[in-house]
Amino acid sequence: MSDTIRHTFNISQAATELVPNKVNRNMYLTTLALAIVLLGVAAFFYPKLPDKIPVLLTAPWGEGRLASRIFVYGGGVLVLAMTLLNITLGKLWGGGGNLIPRILSITAVVFGLAMCVAVWGMLQSFFL
Repeated sequence: MSDTIRHTFNISQAATELVPNKVNRNMYLTTLALAIVLLGVAAFFYPKLPDKIPVLLTAPWGEGRLASRIFVYGGGVLVLAMTLLNITLGKLWGGGGNLIPRILSITAVVFGLAMCVAVWGMLQSFFL
C-alpha cells in the first residue's frame, strides 16, 4: 500500500483563503467583472476605431492627445493589474484588522468604475 498524498484544487476554497472576507471578495469579483466587460468592449470596438484615438485626455488639444488604437485595451488591463495588486497587498497586510483590506477592495471597485467611464468617454466621441 503506497502512502501518496493527493492534492486537490477547489476554486471556492482558494478564493476564501486568498480573500477571507466575503464583502471584500464580492467587491473584487465585481471589479474583475468590470475588467472583463472593458476588455470585451475593447475587443468589439477595436476594428471600428481609427488608427489614432484620444487617450491622453489631460494633454492639450492636438496630436499630443492621440495614441495608437491598441490603447483601447488599457482600461481593462489597468483594472486587472490594480485588482491583482490590491488583492496581493490585502493578503500581505499583517495588521490583523479588516480596515486596510476593505479600503483596498473599495478602491479597486472605484477604479474599475472610473475606467468604465473613461473608456465610455473615449468611445462615445466616435459613435455618438
